[in-house]
Amino acid sequence: MKKYLLHIFLVFVVSANSQGLRTLGKKIINSNGDPVLLKGVGLGGWMLQEGYMMNSSGGADTQHEFIEKLTTLIGAEKTEEFYSNWRNNFVTKQDVDAIANFGFNSIRLPMHYNLFTLPIEQEPVAGENTWLDTGFKMVDELLSWCESNQIYLILDLHAAPGGQGKDVAISDYDDEKPSLWESEFNKSKTVALWRKLAERYKDKEWIGGYDLLNEVNWPLGSNVLRELYIRITNEIRAVDANHILFIEGNGFANDFSGLTPPWDANMVYSPINIGPITILLPCSGSWILELNTMFLFGSENLVRTLMFGLQKPLICWKTMILVGLGGLGKESRPSFVPIQ
Repeated sequence: MKKYLLHIFLVFVVSANSQGLRTLGKKIINSNGDPVLLKGVGLGGWMLQEGYMMNSSGGADTQHEFIEKLTTLIGAEKTEEFYSNWRNNFVTKQDVDAIANFGFNSIRLPMHYNLFTLPIEQEPVAGENTWLDTGFKMVDELLSWCESNQIYLILDLHAAPGGQGKDVAISDYDDEKPSLWESEFNKSKTVALWRKLAERYKDKEWIGGYDLLNEVNWPLGSNVLRELYIRITNEIRAVDANHILFIEGNGFANDFSGLTPPWDANMVYSPINIGPITILLPCSGSWILELNTMFLFGSENLVRTLMFGLQKPLICWKTMILVGLGGLGKESRPSFVPIQ
């Protein structure tokens, strides 16, 4: 039986039949101006196989290790046949229909960049981008199923070129190759990929937004992550002024040092909660965020805030932040707590 990783999104009320999400003060609204509650399922394992999800940790922690071992076992041709069948059958329209029937109104799609473009090591010309049809066709088909069910699709770059984290399974990082942070070619490819995606989906109202980098976990300088996010934002906004940008911090999306104030009028800060967490958010002047204890299916999950060593309520300005809500599955995507 397939196991879906559930992600719970909390904002105000559901408006199931409306389209085109954007932020407005403390709300995420649709094209009718109605506040929207996003309740979603994450399709982990389809485009990116993480060892802990595949029950292969210790033997094959990352997707590239899984592929290497499978190739050794059955050969390159059979391995490619396996992955072709995997991509064609792991998620089908029947699954999306069922997700909608269960009452969910959104899907988060963890994407591996190598389904859309070649790794930098395989590019015929260094610094250029060879585009692959596989990933785009998968997103196109999934989006068509979401559209027919009137549910939103959020694109999540889970494995960026080179890998964005030292937790190797999450982003398929290979420590024998340069990471995202160690290669300008990888950074440029990431920026170009987001522009390509934005060009393709800029007019699609059932695209719920773009999650630019999943769970960064890397020792970075104070402005490195912010600078890359702004580069990506500028490329997206050159072709797509409509869709929400979801911004995750460092430290598995919980350290937002250097990421405030916001640089775009239609963005959401998105920490990830796996159990009780501490969110690091710089606080000065009006930059304070209000976090509350939340309950899900009778299970209390306290969200704590640490600002320069002090625990206190926060209130923020002009954009929105996601606050963790736990209790379903191994991981639950945070709930929306907008700020202004």
